[in-house]
Amino acid sequence: MVVDWKELRDIWRKGKKTRAVSSLDHSNFGVLKTFVAIYKSAPSAPEVSVSLAWDDPERTLVLGLGRDTAPRKWPIKFVRLRESKGVVSLEMEFAPGEELIIEDAAFAQFLKKEIHSNSSRGLIEWLKRGGRGPVAIYGIGFIALCVSAYFILLPPVSDALAKRIPESVDREMGAQFFEGFEKAHTLDRDAAERLTRFAREVGLGSDRFTWFVVREDVVNAFALPDGKVVVYTGLLEKLEGADELAALLGHESAHVRERHSMRMLVRRGLGSSVVGMLFGSGAAGGLLSQAESLGGLSFSRSFESEADREAVDLLLSRGLDPRGMIGLLKRLIDESGSDSQLELFSTHPHPKARMEALEKRLGDQTAEAPQDEELQGLFLELQAGL
Repeated sequence: MVVDWKELRDIWRKGKKTRAVSSLDHSNFGVLKTFVAIYKSAPSAPEVSVSLAWDDPERTLVLGLGRDTAPRKWPIKFVRLRESKGVVSLEMEFAPGEELIIEDAAFAQFLKKEIHSNSSRGLIEWLKRGGRGPVAIYGIGFIALCVSAYFILLPPVSDALAKRIPESVDREMGAQFFEGFEKAHTLDRDAAERLTRFAREVGLGSDRFTWFVVREDVVNAFALPDGKVVVYTGLLEKLEGADELAALLGHESAHVRERHSMRMLVRRGLGSSVVGMLFGSGAAGGLLSQAESLGGLSFSRSFESEADREAVDLLLSRGLDPRGMIGLLKRLIDESGSDSQLELFSTHPHPKARMEALEKRLGDQTAEAPQDEELQGLFLELQAGL
């Protein structure tokens, strides 16, 4: 795969020469030299070789994702760099889950310097300058106040802002993501048709939702903001009844109805701005990897809990066993293994915590609802075709 040379040529003609800066050896890299990197659109997505070019005037990385896909631009001030065991990887603050692995050592070293030099001077860096001891004390108090506001005020403020964003943006975001996802994965159209019939029968036949099945041995499912719901065959094969599948679809559809994706993205954007103002954009990258997990955890957990509750409500309204949601979570617990990961620092709450919350809600309700034979038949038909 190569960069879209037409766009690079246009940049060149406008005087914005895409080139390697003086810290690189021009005799080796050349003016329009591209660099090969490994790109992942999501943690579970396959690795894809892409081309990179450096736009010096705009301080931006240009990703070439193929001739049929428009180049992506990553402004360096929003790029976070991680290095583990000699492997350098990049993440964009506003593209959670996407990752670039830089294989060229010289280019990786150059990017380290660029990310460091483009870090803005935040409040803490200003306080570090000499002769500001008393100011530093007040500054620390101010920072503590801002941190408190971050945790307390950010969720309701970001929710209010998200409501002002038209749902057309959700549709555009989902379509843009799925365009690349569809090319990188094998979709099972026949299984998707059977899943759609099941969803329609369970009460999720609205035009707002579109159901897809990915033929991969991955225990996962996710919903996009435009109503596309993707379920992997690895998860479908592990379910043990129509109640569990209905719970899964109810959970994912709730993420769409409640606009959880958009609300989380707005929150991330506000959080990046606050942390960048206080600590500088360079420090923000490192801090956000922790602050987003800590500050965003209760927010993320509330989303998951809300989706769980709506899934149970769907089961009850349809006359299905509400414990199907608990059964689904048990499958996830069995798949994830031991409960050794510290839940407090997890981006998403462990299924065990959610299962316990649902068991508490359902209380002593032990009687199982009668099995819906029609739904169970559709479920078995779906599994048999995988």
